[in-house]
Amino acid sequence: MWDPEEITAYLRFEGWRPSESGPLAQLWSHDRRPHDGLLVPLITTASDYPRRVTILFEDLARAEHRAVHEIEDDISLVFHDITRVRATHPDLLDGTIPFHTGLRLFQTAQRLIKASAAATIRRQGSFGSSMPVRAREHLLNVRLGQTQRGSYILPIISKAVPAPPVSDDPQEELDIGLEESLFDRRGTSTMSDALQTLHEIAVVRSEQRPSRQDVTDAVHDGVSRELCNAIDTALTRESVAELDVTFNWSRAAQAPMGATGQVSFPRAAKENVEYIADTLKKLPRTREHVLLDGSPISTMRPTTKRQVEKSAWRPSSIAVVAPSGLTWTKPTTSRRSITTVPSNESWSAGSWTPIQAAEPS
Repeated sequence: MWDPEEITAYLRFEGWRPSESGPLAQLWSHDRRPHDGLLVPLITTASDYPRRVTILFEDLARAEHRAVHEIEDDISLVFHDITRVRATHPDLLDGTIPFHTGLRLFQTAQRLIKASAAATIRRQGSFGSSMPVRAREHLLNVRLGQTQRGSYILPIISKAVPAPPVSDDPQEELDIGLEESLFDRRGTSTMSDALQTLHEIAVVRSEQRPSRQDVTDAVHDGVSRELCNAIDTALTRESVAELDVTFNWSRAAQAPMGATGQVSFPRAAKENVEYIADTLKKLPRTREHVLLDGSPISTMRPTTKRQVEKSAWRPSSIAVVAPSGLTWTKPTTSRRSITTVPSNESWSAGSWTPIQAAEPS
């Protein structure tokens, strides 16, 4: 059953506007198509609703000079992000791929999703057996689209619910249901950040080994041993010359700040990716908590204001680890008020209060 909200959202993005409205249907028009009008049914329980939607899609396809199935695909995904994982090789020209290579590509997609979900919950260099249950369950919410031609492409489809405006009301309580609905977009955003950072240290700077500090800093952007292993899974097969990951952000929700559109990992980067994975496994485990109403919900180290602002959490109190090794907390009603400071004096001046010593790294 087609949702009128999806249909009208698509129409607005394409420049259509409602010109007349009633309780049963709306008439939509387009400034550049003055002779075309679309009747949008609104009552999904009406007996003729499916037929009216079919007529609408046919009229829309004629107006936009596109196939009906293309219109249907775009409308069905209007509230979704699409992440395309592609394996390329000069020999893969007929739209097919060796069986074992295809299987590994599916495994790569699965591991990317799970590793990104885990890093969304807490930043950690290596999860191992401590992989959060929520990250495993997240796989149940993500869908795979039809494989596409163009080497070999797997579309990962995840929800992109628009985040509500940040409230300045100090009495507003955390809406757990809302936070759950935003998790898919946060997970995709984490994947984008993590792959962008991994690409920087493994591909762009491929002439030299990443330093231990580079690898440690990468954890702050969501890079983990599991994410590296996901990339390595695809590059292990000789039939894959390059692995591309492309992010197509839903137009219904503003794209995350600084989000990348595409990252590529050539087979030559495999050695660096494996080295980073091995280094991450050996890193000491640290804990940095973001607190909501006094309860540890997620872990992150907000080393930059951008990283904090990209979080969809709306905390009432925050605890972060300062460079000095103390954990500080500060009441707040908006994530936009969070900043990073370089010294104890700056933390104190900003009304932060030390609550405990940080765990030794």
